[in-house]
Amino acid sequence: MIPNTKLPNILRSREPEFNQKQFLNQQIQIVATRLPIIDDAGRMLGALSIFKDITDAVELAEEVTNLKEVRTMLEAIIQSSDEAISVVDEQGKGILINRAYTKMTGLTDKEVVGKPAGADISEGESMHLKVLETRRPVRGVRMKVGPNKKDVIVNVAQ
Repeated sequence: MIPNTKLPNILRSREPEFNQKQFLNQQIQIVATRLPIIDDAGRMLGALSIFKDITDAVELAEEVTNLKEVRTMLEAIIQSSDEAISVVDEQGKGILINRAYTKMTGLTDKEVVGKPAGADISEGESMHLKVLETRRPVRGVRMKVGPNKKDVIVNVAQ
């Protein structure tokens, strides 16, 4: 027996309720669908409630929200830096560049984000790929980047 069940309401109203949040205790959150059971003659026979535990889904949604907030904060920090910054994912595809990077290289988000590391390099090898391969930071590497072959010194961390 669930003390805070709303099945008596369904018996009185004869109206179904779909996907209603309900707490079984302080730790368990469920979604309940409650349906009246009515025969062909229109007589109320009872009510049925179907539960789905959403505790894990709620916790996961909270984690995703926190991750989005952290990402937003990190992007704000990266964008406000005067240092040219580019970020790649674990496959070496560009996922973020800042305004200083665009100013230095002459390349836009569309030319870098989603593209393989090295798409921005005119002369030299991708230090992003080297760091991904060796799992060690690279410092002070000279290369040319962008369509104007700007001469830069690169530092890449993991």
